[in-house]
Amino acid sequence: MVHADNTDPNPANDEDTALLPDGGRPAPHTRDMAAQAMLPKDTVLPGETVALTGRIRNHGPSTHIGEATFAVTLPAQLSCGQDLPGHCTADTPQRATCKFPAGILPQPRTGNRAAQDGYVDTEFALRVSPDVAGGQTLTGKVRVSDPIDRNPDNDEDTYTLRIGEPAADLALTKSAGYPAGKTQADPGDTFSYTLTTTNHGPSTAVNAKVVDPLPAALSFVSSPDGCTASGRTVTCGSTARLAPGDKAVHRIVVKLDPAYAGNGKDVDNIATASSDTLDPDQSNNSNKPGINGPDGGPLHTGKAKPKPLPHTGVAVTVVAATGTLLVVVGLGCLAFAGRRGRRGRRGPA
Repeated sequence: MVHADNTDPNPANDEDTALLPDGGRPAPHTRDMAAQAMLPKDTVLPGETVALTGRIRNHGPSTHIGEATFAVTLPAQLSCGQDLPGHCTADTPQRATCKFPAGILPQPRTGNRAAQDGYVDTEFALRVSPDVAGGQTLTGKVRVSDPIDRNPDNDEDTYTLRIGEPAADLALTKSAGYPAGKTQADPGDTFSYTLTTTNHGPSTAVNAKVVDPLPAALSFVSSPDGCTASGRTVTCGSTARLAPGDKAVHRIVVKLDPAYAGNGKDVDNIATASSDTLDPDQSNNSNKPGINGPDGGPLHTGKAKPKPLPHTGVAVTVVAATGTLLVVVGLGCLAFAGRRGRRGRRGPA
């Protein structure tokens, strides 16, 4: 309809009508939902955890009202475990499906709209298997599904992770166990040592073992856990695969030299844990001196008792002869006293 301040001599043609498309019904909703996978780094070690962000964008023109879902697919060497976001469910160990809130406004490709109006992020904590071999490249994907998506070409995005060389941080502690009822190990005693190896990860330690060179005052007796001795060197293991967080415990029984006369410091020997896997921190592979007693303090030992003098028979002979002499002298004194007494009773002649 047209209108003017002047008088229109023919108002009959000031207005016209036209039919809307599709009988005047509103056009159906259409959207372009796009998936993006983002990682903070491209290389991880076996056993490490990395954060994967799945970003779903709405390029419009319609607002998302809750129909769409997206899925994250992982390679076999990755897992989410129990750490899935609340709006996601695990379909399989390597696949999760997620819903995201309605009301994601369109974000034009020109970027004129504020970023937070056009997308939603979901973060996943992905853990790499601690047993995976290094040097591999793993690939997964994030895919959005929307029944009214008008552009399927950007519905899926892939991510890649390179696996670095495995690394396992082994730490060793050593603790003595005194003989029953004792608070120290005396010369000639047998006592035990417990060697505990802990893998602090992140990767599995392959062929983990402990080597314990015994000092001169100790000798190897036995081991209930299969440790063996070659000369003075005791070897425990190897444990084929020690997983992150796991411990390997070995006990050995040793004997303290019966002639030992030291103060225990030279018995406080150092054992060392190692494996075929790279250890990023070797400062904790050996036990520390001075803390290997049962209570975490120093190892307490006694000293050998002095040997008694050898028995030759001389002392007994001297004592016997001395005793005989005393008896003889005593009898002589008695006899002399008796004679003097008899003279005194007879009086002077």
